[in-house]
Amino acid sequence: MERDEAARTGLKLINRADYDYPALLRACGGSAVAAHAALLRQVLRDVGVGRRVGVYGVEEVNVVLPLMSELGRDGAYEIVAEGEDDVITRARKTKDPHEAALIRRVCELTEAVIGETQEFLQSHRASGDVLIRPDGGALTVGDVKRFVRRRAAERALQLADFIFAIGRDAGVPHSAGNETDPIRLGCTMVFDIFPRGPGGYHADITRTWCLGYASLAVERAWQTVMEAHQLAEGRFNTRDWTWTFNEAVCDWFESQ
Repeated sequence: MERDEAARTGLKLINRADYDYPALLRACGGSAVAAHAALLRQVLRDVGVGRRVGVYGVEEVNVVLPLMSELGRDGAYEIVAEGEDDVITRARKTKDPHEAALIRRVCELTEAVIGETQEFLQSHRASGDVLIRPDGGALTVGDVKRFVRRRAAERALQLADFIFAIGRDAGVPHSAGNETDPIRLGCTMVFDIFPRGPGGYHADITRTWCLGYASLAVERAWQTVMEAHQLAEGRFNTRDWTWTFNEAVCDWFESQ
């Protein structure tokens, strides 16, 4: 169904409609796995793929395992899978100028959404320690999330989910936040947004905010994290493994 979209890749396409899948299914006694493997054999033969077939991508194990077992059952094909240091991962380690530009663009769009979210929060008045909507109700995490989704959609950013958590939830790693929680002054908020943008590349940006004021404990934590960041930045180079910088930061935290 997505043949026009697939054609934009410039790759050679295989149309499944050119193969008689119902006939293959009948010939295989109704086994969808066997019929799918038979179809793949015909495709591989037609495009001139040799005996060794590499398997890459993301799919459910219970789908791939029986299919690949069936494809290689009679020895016609040797199924090859690289568990680590695979060709796709190696290719992803470097980016050409066009790819780098796409990454910069999705980061710029994401930063714009973050900036507008900050302005959205700051545009609400407070009653006591709670931000209030124009209708008089408390501004909630759910209200903020709906605003973020709208702003992301306006920039054609694909945002399946993101994190906006306040208070206790902000201290729980990867808590998505409780949509009914009100936005309170002085409470730590974690905003972690990772949309997909142009070219299929993702941004992944996290901000920690306090509205109005921050507690002394949060200020001390912020200072410690900033010093750790400066430590890692000062030691960074392109020769050492990245885990060496992580260890340096962990040692710094433990020394405080």
